[in-house]
Amino acid sequence: MQSRNDAMSKLMLFAAQRPWAVLMLVLLLSVLAAFQLPGLKLEISAEGMMVEDDPARVSYRQMLDDFGSESISIVYVQDPDLFQPEKLSAVRDAVNRINTSPWVQRTDSLFSRRYVRTIDGYIYTDPYLSKIPATPAEAEAVRQAALANPLVARNLLSPDGTAMAINVYLDVKSQQQGSDQAVSHMLDEALAPLQNRLHTVFHVGDPYIRTGISERIRQDQTTIVPLALLMLVVTLIVALRHLLVAVIPLATAGVSILWTLGLMAVLGIPVNIMTSIIPALLIIIGSTEDIHLLTEYQAGIRKGKKPRRALQLMSKNMGIAVTLTFVTTYFGFLSIGLNDLALLRQFGLIASTALAFNFIATVLLVPVFLQLLGSRYSRLREGSVPDVFARTALVVLKYIKRHRLQVGISLLFLTMVFGYGALQLRVNNNVMDHFSDQSAFACYAGLLHEKLSGMQTLSVVVSGPSEAFLRVRNLEQLQALQKFLDHSGKFDSSYSLADFIGIVHSGTDTEKAVAPYLPERDEVVQAYSLMLDKKAMKPFVSADFARARIMVRHNISSSQELNQAVARILAYARESMASDLSVQVTGESYLNNRAVDYMADGQARSLALMLLVIFLLVSFLFLQFKAGMIAVLANLFPIVMLFGVMGYLDVALDTGTAMVAAIAMGIAVDHSMHFIVRYQQCGQVSDRALECVVSREAAPIIATAIALAMGFATLSLSGFPPVARFGLLSALVMLLALVSTFFILPLLLWRSQLLSVWDLISVKVRKQVIDDCPLFYGMHDWQVRKILALSRLQQFRQDEAIFLQGQSARYMRVLLEGEAEIWRTQTDGSTQRIRTLRAGDVFGVTALMRTRQRRADVVAVRPSCALALSWKDIHRIARAYPRISSRLFENLTLIMGDVMAQIESVRPRIKDELSGAYNATYFVDLLKFAVDKANRHAEQLSLMSLEVVHDTAGNQPVNWQDQARVIRKAAEFIRAVLRKGDVMARWQEHVFWVVLPNTDASQTEWLVHRIRESIQQADCVVDGHADIAVSVIGLLEGEEAASLVKRMADIRLKGWFDRPYPSVGNLSGI
Repeated sequence: MQSRNDAMSKLMLFAAQRPWAVLMLVLLLSVLAAFQLPGLKLEISAEGMMVEDDPARVSYRQMLDDFGSESISIVYVQDPDLFQPEKLSAVRDAVNRINTSPWVQRTDSLFSRRYVRTIDGYIYTDPYLSKIPATPAEAEAVRQAALANPLVARNLLSPDGTAMAINVYLDVKSQQQGSDQAVSHMLDEALAPLQNRLHTVFHVGDPYIRTGISERIRQDQTTIVPLALLMLVVTLIVALRHLLVAVIPLATAGVSILWTLGLMAVLGIPVNIMTSIIPALLIIIGSTEDIHLLTEYQAGIRKGKKPRRALQLMSKNMGIAVTLTFVTTYFGFLSIGLNDLALLRQFGLIASTALAFNFIATVLLVPVFLQLLGSRYSRLREGSVPDVFARTALVVLKYIKRHRLQVGISLLFLTMVFGYGALQLRVNNNVMDHFSDQSAFACYAGLLHEKLSGMQTLSVVVSGPSEAFLRVRNLEQLQALQKFLDHSGKFDSSYSLADFIGIVHSGTDTEKAVAPYLPERDEVVQAYSLMLDKKAMKPFVSADFARARIMVRHNISSSQELNQAVARILAYARESMASDLSVQVTGESYLNNRAVDYMADGQARSLALMLLVIFLLVSFLFLQFKAGMIAVLANLFPIVMLFGVMGYLDVALDTGTAMVAAIAMGIAVDHSMHFIVRYQQCGQVSDRALECVVSREAAPIIATAIALAMGFATLSLSGFPPVARFGLLSALVMLLALVSTFFILPLLLWRSQLLSVWDLISVKVRKQVIDDCPLFYGMHDWQVRKILALSRLQQFRQDEAIFLQGQSARYMRVLLEGEAEIWRTQTDGSTQRIRTLRAGDVFGVTALMRTRQRRADVVAVRPSCALALSWKDIHRIARAYPRISSRLFENLTLIMGDVMAQIESVRPRIKDELSGAYNATYFVDLLKFAVDKANRHAEQLSLMSLEVVHDTAGNQPVNWQDQARVIRKAAEFIRAVLRKGDVMARWQEHVFWVVLPNTDASQTEWLVHRIRESIQQADCVVDGHADIAVSVIGLLEGEEAASLVKRMADIRLKGWFDRPYPSVGNLSGI
């Protein structure tokens, strides 16, 4: 039969035989991928985390179409003497420089915000700072007038007049890759002259945040990430004592990363918050696979194998494990591609493709490197670090064996405790979490919130019928909603069309400085709508005046708190606003918040789907649901523990930490599949199977886990909080995966029988054999293959003995291929051919009934294959497949019944049919046994002879029927008196012999008396009489059975029937 991993073994050996051709092919593909990298895009956006047709996303896009972009950068300037002419002039020059940038759509500041007022009957609408105030009095007048405008107060000017904001609206259509850095650089240059003139100058906004995040990532890539890789390499070298063990995994991971990034560039898929972890995923899973292969190669070298032979053994032993691990992991991550979220869908497709690239790179490059460099692979000394790993794992296994119940209960308790902690896990997407509390951005955000309003925006969109917001009533509804927002204490400020109309109306309706108020009549509002600049009104109302936006500024950082605040807004709208008006909440900050909620939900769905796929795949690959459940439980444990730790430590689930679950799944699947496959390969349902697995898998799994944990822990040195948290949590996951592998899997696999699809495919059996063999009657092809895979198959050469006569055996056989003959050697030395066996025949069945010697030789006539089936094999099949074993037992019963019937037809009789007593031949064997026992234990033994004597007085003939009745009746009377241990035989036609173990003269006299009484009580049914003559002798010391028989025969010949009991009764009528 072919090897079950023959294809993968051949592929690895093919690569090893052609190393330079493989290297050239890999180099060519890598160069092609490298040329695509300039087209790779970076995207840090929340929209990708939204469902394509989600109402929140649709509402956000509609809001952008109706009111324009809310993508702004806030330029903040602060100085105690801000309104001095030279400082205002410097600020104005900076604003002019900003307005000339192609990235800028417009700016909103005191230099552009119109001051509507009436003087001497004339309406003036020039900006507040169209002219720089020359005197302090003029400056104070401008400041007071500006603060009276609700669109200015805490938006463009602080209440104390020392801080001013310039809101820079960016042109979204002109933005492209690198625009964030360009905008940030442009603002830095425009504000540079102000740095030495004003106390505080900075800008914040989406470009600044994204640029800051990108810069942090670049800094980590040049310092922290190389340091983490160095830590990984050093740990692997120390753990496995060879440089190749560290270099080869990084080489295969690097190649697969390059291919993946090149493919992403070709397909136009950007690097985002999700796909950015794929390189780390490839290093984790890729290095694990490589180290498993290298450790297997290392094991061959340590056993004294030549490099070539060690490479062949590695390919043979690890081919199926690497393949099954890849298949399970690939389809697990591919299942994430079925998610509704575009970001998760992209991640699932790219991650699964990247794993396929890594699999190809591994099976091609590892054999090539070993072929080229394997001769330099030094042998490890006994007592090296891998030996320590194996011994440590075996100590843990022995402890688990002795305390299975306690360990199981402890793990269950831990899972429940941390499962409860996972329920406390909160979801949050606070941009502030991306920066430390001491960072410049955190200081800027705090200062902006303190002096003006929070940098985050929220849009409350109120919709009604066409021209609804040309009516005063609906504008008053906007004002009422704004008052609710102000009184909620959650928001810093809000601005709407009602403020805009109120400012225009109060500025044109009176020359007095009064607070803005709305007109009383709808006609006035309609007139203003025709008079005012459409561009100025666009941020607040749609072109058809059916939708109005309230712009809200806030500093809420908690996603949960923002959700609660939004819920209160919607509740107020339902309860207090007019029935013809509807309210929707949208905006960048709200979209970010919803994005994390969707991502958390999508992650949960993806993990559940991934676990389902793993369950189905493993169940299919190992042909039973138990194997799938074992894999799921082993993979679920690290995730539950991870989320529990996060819940107890109040680490929020965000776009960064959510990816740790994917890392946990990847490493757990890898460890568990290698462990399960190795267990199945060991082929023993015993404690030794687990010991075999642990001793072979401990070194690669523990070394990889420790190295990856050290590498990820190094990321905690990053000054970028998401990276630091990601590193610590990932390091924790590596250690949790070890617990799952070496504690949970041994408990779940304890004495389990696993069978893989590979085993069934490798079983070669003809359909005709399945149909003809009585052992397989009523079974399907795959059921028969399972029986064969769980049993022992043996090949025999021509003229090779399958059975030998006289050989002790406890198993039966089924001939699957070839032909055999049964030969029996007689006592005189002659041989006789009994029968010819063909494929499908069953033989040696009686060995299952009792341990006995084979009664014939079975010799293969031509090359043959036979199945050996013992009770141990049958019990193993019953544990693994109860339904199959039920049919197997039924067929075995029928086969044994047929065999017993054949044996009965040729077996010599050991009992007399007429009397039911043993025959004389068999009685001699019993007597020999009883005599030997009595001599060995110095026990007493007596032999009794009872002869039925017919009375022929009166010359009355006794026919055969009457004689038979007399013999049968006499045997019944005698048997009724005998004790349990006494043995009776029909020695001659009318003579019975009885062996009386442990019987002296007095006990014999009592038995004879009992026989006499029994016969006297018999009823007379026919004429005639019959007497019984009794003779008794005792066993002499050291006497053999033959001597005892001879003495009894001599006594009978002498007619010693007138001894103590010449006649004990009358059998007349019997």
